[in-house]
Formats: sequence, structure tokens, C-alpha cells
Amino acid sequence: MGGHVREEAGARIGELAREFGLNPRTLRYYESVGLLRPRRTPSGYRVYVGTDRERLRFVLRAKRAGFTLREMREVVELKDRGQVPCEHVRRQVERKLQEVEARLQALQALQDELQRLRQRAGRQRSRIPCVCPILEGLRDRVEPRSPHVPAGRNKAEGGGRPSP
Repeated sequence: MGGHVREEAGARIGELAREFGLNPRTLRYYESVGLLRPRRTPSGYRVYVGTDRERLRFVLRAKRAGFTLREMREVVELKDRGQVPCEHVRRQVERKLQEVEARLQALQALQDELQRLRQRAGRQRSRIPCVCPILEGLRDRVEPRSPHVPAGRNKAEGGGRPSP
């Protein structure tokens, strides 16, 4: 945690940034959101020691695993309070895996639909006026919403029908 250290102890921000292939602004940002807490020299320079390197490794690994900054901060805060955050991380990983699986299913459905559109593209000819007969084939799946105005909303707030 904070505190002053001798000028020569640890690594300065530029050194640590180079070591990890990052921009120093990234390290400052991680500090501003509470993920890193470098010590300071009496002259105000940031000094990163071994525990800071470990925390930065954690942040970079968590980022690669799809954790948000908020989620990373939750884990760091648990650790800082002396708790072992592994169960919390396990739950987060499980939730993220479910999200990825849902996105993959949605992407697969989109891919299937695009392949059907591509197959129809060469043979589709419109007999009725439309923007594009290829995409008009989706009409049966995409219908306009009812012109219902949500309760408490008026035209000035974005409710109601558009003006002609």
C-alpha cells in the first residue's frame, strides 16, 4: 500500500511499463481505478515493487479472461481484506462461460441466417416494391413493434408516433 520508499528501490513507471509491454498511461489508469497502488518516493515518483508486479500480472491475466475492471477490483479488494478470492473468481468464470456460450449460439444463428441470405441472393427477384428483396425475406421474422407509448412518456421524451 502507499508510503514512501528510497529513490533506488523498485521500478519506476516507465521501467515497469516496458517490462510488461504497456504504456505508462495504462499503469496510471490502473492506479486511478484502484487496481495498482504503487509506493511513492519522497519526491513523488511511483515505485513498483514485487507485489505490484504480481498484481499487474493478475490484472493482465484477468483482462485476457474477459474480466471487467470492476470485476478485477472486486477480486483485489477481497485479497486486500485478507480473504482468498478463489470462490468468487470461480463464480465469475462460470458466469462468463455461460455468457460466451450464449453469444456463440447467437452468432451461430446469425451465421446460419446470413448463409441462407447468401443462397437466396442470386435468385431473388422482387415483384413488389421494396428496398432489397434479399433482406425482405426476413420480413416474417422482423415485425414492427406496436405504436404503444410507455407509461409516463410523452412525445417530447421520445414517446408517441413520429411526425409525418
